[in-house]
Amino acid sequence: MDPILNKVFENGFKPRLLDEKRKGAKRYEGVCSDCKEKRVFSYAYLMRHVKPVCKECLEKHADPILHKTFENGFKPRLLDEKRKGRKQYGGICPDCKEEKVFSYPCVSRNANPICEDCRDKVSNKVFENGFKPRLLDEKRNGAKQYEGVCPDCKEKVVFSYNYLMCHVKPVCKKCRETRADSILHKTFENSFKPHLLDEKRKGKKQYSGICPDCKEKRVFSYAYLMRHVKPVCKECLEKHADPILHKTFENSFKPHLLDERHKGKKQYGGVCPDCKEKVVFLAQYLKNNDNPVCEACLEKRTDTILHKTFENGFKPHLLDEKREGKKQYEGVCPDCKVKVVFTRYYLMYHINPVCEECRKRFTPLESKYHELTNRHKLKKAPGDVVLTFEQNNALRINGRCVYSNELGPRKLAVIDGKKETINYIGLDRKDSKHGYTLENSTPCSGWMNRAKHTMSTASFMKKIKTLIKHQLKVMPEEEFQEIVRQAINDRKN
Repeated sequence: MDPILNKVFENGFKPRLLDEKRKGAKRYEGVCSDCKEKRVFSYAYLMRHVKPVCKECLEKHADPILHKTFENGFKPRLLDEKRKGRKQYGGICPDCKEEKVFSYPCVSRNANPICEDCRDKVSNKVFENGFKPRLLDEKRNGAKQYEGVCPDCKEKVVFSYNYLMCHVKPVCKKCRETRADSILHKTFENSFKPHLLDEKRKGKKQYSGICPDCKEKRVFSYAYLMRHVKPVCKECLEKHADPILHKTFENSFKPHLLDERHKGKKQYGGVCPDCKEKVVFLAQYLKNNDNPVCEACLEKRTDTILHKTFENGFKPHLLDEKREGKKQYEGVCPDCKVKVVFTRYYLMYHINPVCEECRKRFTPLESKYHELTNRHKLKKAPGDVVLTFEQNNALRINGRCVYSNELGPRKLAVIDGKKETINYIGLDRKDSKHGYTLENSTPCSGWMNRAKHTMSTASFMKKIKTLIKHQLKVMPEEEFQEIVRQAINDRKN
């Protein structure tokens, strides 16, 4: 006999045995006394209960929410669908009187449950800066979003729920950055006023402002403004840090930095203190000189001719144009008082310079003696007395070279008012430290003089002996003798 079929249930439930079983256990069918729906019951369930109901009605019977008394008269009902595995309840919100869905935690923890919209603290929150939020229908990552006008910039923006819950003076993200930006609130000593730019450089903030020095609108980096209390633009900063612009020059030269550069190096403009012309200077030159002048004036300063003292009072000045790449000087000839041009070479070796026309008035012998006296004054030592005109002629006319025994070249000369052709040889100083004195002068051919140069007579002869000794070793004696004879004949001819 089946005990279930003979069992009397208190709620009038009447079971009927089903042919099919579930996992070997009997199953019964009957009408649920609560929902009046035909349901299937297990043998074990019917054995334990005297008031059997279906699974859905059993959940309702066991649900404390459905039997809970709410202070605001809220009456929930269990919904079939769940959210994330949790129960949901339907009911009319006591505040807005609209049908809403409530979560299990909401109705279990609250004695006065209301819907989510009525429960929104942000919408009912009073903000100190007068901000008024409006709930948006769309959510972001499941979180509420609110729209409102930013009290600072007066623009309509969207705010998150969490931000509005944590702040009593809400502003938009851009205004928050401005408020929290230490640069915008920093007091600069030169009254610089920055404002934040929207675009960033390499992810870092940039600021715009008028440079206090050049009064131009420039862009400044965050790092630069953080480190400086007197910010200026890059160009002005270069000027501030430039030692040339702050250098005191002895000749009162005042440079100013030029924008264009020469091979990547700075250039400065300024008025030359000497010629008063506006010229360009390089940084390296100004750095190494305390009395800077232009290139033309510098050439005059270092020119030995312009600073040379001439015995006849001649005063030269440098000409701009050159002759075959060599300097030329202009001055008044002390003899004829005519303004003429002189070469640098002539002025270097003469201390009594005269023009070419005046030089022609000398006889050939006088002219040569005039040159000798000029060279003597340049090379003399204290106490040296120059050769007289007669002593000079005695050594040179028909004189023979002390080293090679050669006669000098043939020249036309005027002697005692008569024109004669003579052999006129040059003079060499035995000691190069003294001038053309009688004791220090000796006849010498031009090529020997050049070979001897500044050597003493003893040193020169030693060199000649070494040369002959070596040549006798490397070539036959007959060949060497022939070369010597040929050289002597060539010089005679």
